[in-house]
Amino acid sequence: MRPLQIGDRPASESSHFGIVFAPLGGTRPHEAAAWDSLAEPLREDPGLYGALDEYGELIGYCCLGEGARPAGLEEDPGLLDVSVVLRPDLRGIGLGALFLRAVCELGRTLHRPEGFRVSAPAADRAAGRVAAALGFVQSGSYATPEAELALFSRLA
Repeated sequence: MRPLQIGDRPASESSHFGIVFAPLGGTRPHEAAAWDSLAEPLREDPGLYGALDEYGELIGYCCLGEGARPAGLEEDPGLLDVSVVLRPDLRGIGLGALFLRAVCELGRTLHRPEGFRVSAPAADRAAGRVAAALGFVQSGSYATPEAELALFSRLA
């Protein structure tokens, strides 16, 4: 399968809650390079997906599995690590929970995990509220050279 191109609406790809996900061929979309404040670049990973709205516009991207796990954090057996990045102009308007819910549904479809784990900067209270709204509970913390992260988990 070829990597996602902006404007694509791949009919064969998975749609969850009106969001269409398509593989990105292991690399972050070029136009999304400035969307997040990650100190380390995303590692290439086959679990990287672009998220398109009903008009075929890129609204964000997500990563499932090893590439979603902060560097150095050990795998938690049974839990699928999930990371999400929403386009900046779509943040703060109530779409975070819908997007994370759709990404978890994609993860459930593809991997059938027992549960999910997400990490967010401990200082990002909005991310914690989004996770809590979807039934995630804070299950720990993890320090990286760049930030202190809060870890959240929930059953699938």
